[in-house]
Amino acid sequence: MTVDREEFLEEWATTGEFRDFDVFEFTVSHARPLLFSEINLSWQGEGALYPVNLYKDGEPLLMDQPSTGSYRLAVDSPESFQLQAEFGDIIKECLVTPRVEQPVIQGFNVKPEVFVNEDIAVKYKVKHAERVEICCRGMDSDYENTIIQDGTAKNTLYFKVPGPGAYSINLVVLGEHAIISEQAITTATISFVAKYHMPVIQQFVADKSKAVLGKPISIRWQTAHATQIWFEDSNGERIPVPAAGTLSVNSAATIGPSRHRLVAENIIGEQTVATVAVKWIQPPPRLNLAVSATTIGKGEVIQLSWRAENVREYWLECHNQRHQLKLMVKENSGSLEHRPLFDCDYYLIAVNFAGEVIRRKLTVTVQELPRGIEFDRELESLSKDITDRYSRLSEKQTFT
Repeated sequence: MTVDREEFLEEWATTGEFRDFDVFEFTVSHARPLLFSEINLSWQGEGALYPVNLYKDGEPLLMDQPSTGSYRLAVDSPESFQLQAEFGDIIKECLVTPRVEQPVIQGFNVKPEVFVNEDIAVKYKVKHAERVEICCRGMDSDYENTIIQDGTAKNTLYFKVPGPGAYSINLVVLGEHAIISEQAITTATISFVAKYHMPVIQQFVADKSKAVLGKPISIRWQTAHATQIWFEDSNGERIPVPAAGTLSVNSAATIGPSRHRLVAENIIGEQTVATVAVKWIQPPPRLNLAVSATTIGKGEVIQLSWRAENVREYWLECHNQRHQLKLMVKENSGSLEHRPLFDCDYYLIAVNFAGEVIRRKLTVTVQELPRGIEFDRELESLSKDITDRYSRLSEKQTFT
């Protein structure tokens, strides 16, 4: 209802009084609105012709307003609003205290183990944030590093610390209008200890667990977080090696196991050691025995040839129905002639380095010849035998 000011003044001059409102309400939409947000002031009067004035903290805001109306405005500080009828007392008052959203830290963490010169992932999750500040400080050093981010709700930042020791990471979350309101700041702190990695030997293996004497083996390795690595052979000799590689190792001097070590050391002297064992074995013996003929006529000469490898000692034996003859030989390979008179078994016998006896056997069958042929062959053989004996007077071996 619009009030006629002239009419109102005439009534007041005539009667000396003015009528109060029969019913009057003065309300605000939000008594605790967000800072800088708008509020709505509304009033309603019935049965009254008086105009009203709206004041803010005692200062005129709206004058000569109808008895029913509303007004919207933004608030940036605590305010008091008064509604007053013209030429009358304050009728109603509303108090408005703006607020700011308190920023919330919903998550803030780093991984349990932190190592020097490695990225440290700092994860956080915030709400009602306008800006985020993360500062990493050394408790035992002057190290300090600060990163400032916008109010992204979820993020991961990365730091690297230069050395071992205790550190703290401080998270400061500034809410909207934090400069105006000190309450719009939330903080959290995480402490941790950074250390050097222990050296790691990821692989240290030999290509064979058993190896033959005289033949090399290969040993390969892979390491991490080490500043010095060396290989120690079975004799204790130290050989510097790179972080990863392969090394050819010669056989041990004797049969049996040998141990090889790999030592990895980090910058502060912490060590990790790995061992690999190789069993060195005697190479398998090799025996070959051959004869020029396995069936001969009586009085004929055969040629025996042999080869003996990877054995400690060896000899030849001839077994027939009358004799067991041991023929010592010096060379590990060679040949000789022999005239068996009866069926013979020839043996190449050897003893390996483990003391085991190994044999190779050949059988030669001697056949009787007709008398004429036998006599001619005996003469030929005798003549040849005499010639051979005189030519071998310097030799000490005699074959029958």
